[in-house]
Amino acid sequence: MAPRVVTGGPELLHQLGAELRDLGFDAAMCYYPFRNDYETPEPYVKYEVPIAPFEDRRDIFYVVPEVTTPLVHYLKRARSAIWWLSVHNYQYQPKFSVKPFRPAPPIEVGMLQRMSPGRLRWSRCLHFSQSQFATDFLAGHRIRSQHLGDYVNAEFLEGTDTVHSGKTNTIAYNPAKGIEVTQRLLECWPEFDWLPLTGMTRAELVARLRSVKLYIDFGHHPGKDRIPREAAVSGACVITGREGAAANSVDVPIPEKYKLDQEAPDFTERFGGLVRDIFVNFRTRSAEFDAYRERTKGERAAFRADVERIFSKLG
Repeated sequence: MAPRVVTGGPELLHQLGAELRDLGFDAAMCYYPFRNDYETPEPYVKYEVPIAPFEDRRDIFYVVPEVTTPLVHYLKRARSAIWWLSVHNYQYQPKFSVKPFRPAPPIEVGMLQRMSPGRLRWSRCLHFSQSQFATDFLAGHRIRSQHLGDYVNAEFLEGTDTVHSGKTNTIAYNPAKGIEVTQRLLECWPEFDWLPLTGMTRAELVARLRSVKLYIDFGHHPGKDRIPREAAVSGACVITGREGAAANSVDVPIPEKYKLDQEAPDFTERFGGLVRDIFVNFRTRSAEFDAYRERTKGERAAFRADVERIFSKLG
């Protein structure tokens, strides 16, 4: 189940549907708000996952993102799992509540109040975690989860044997990720060449990431974000902050010197020195990300193994 929008989370759910179908499961997409006039968004047509209407039946198992936790409370017959693609998007607000029982979920189920961690702990739904960050968050609320990862699109992996050539001394960044910190750096280091990754097709994003030496991300890292991995396999170095999933060495396994504390008094100076070092000694510094690249390249196979392990046991 997913909203009919084109962004990272819904694409993961389409990828899951495609993997399940390839393994022989009868999988379909259910879009919300619940209507019967949807078509698959064009970027996801390639996954070949059919559309199904919402039904609460015993022979149905729903996988819903963490932003749709109220749905599991309304299901009386169907089984369900919450796939924690993000922690920050969960955004539980205890001052609001939802009546405990209703005959069917409302149209705007995604806009309802999230279920509290306590209620989730006692619900009969399963929990899948896309990141170590999500696993730790759930464990902190005494909620058991199973790891269900993801993978970057194949477009970023094709021809990666030549991604070190033709690169420029450019810093790429996503304006939607930690822009307040990035703005500080832009003002402090105007002599650097900065490239905002916005308004691009996927093909354009692939080309841009292959042309730069560095990608930075000082956002919240609510899960195991894709763009740092996409940048790394495109041959770029990666600098992050220490927020969210970037704080651990499982979700963002890059050398610690490339994870900067944005609250440190010497933050901007350390950043500038690190950037200059990367630009001057690029091939040596880029090699320090090779293990990260190799793990990213193996994520598709690991994802398939996760899907087969989890869903073959559902019965």
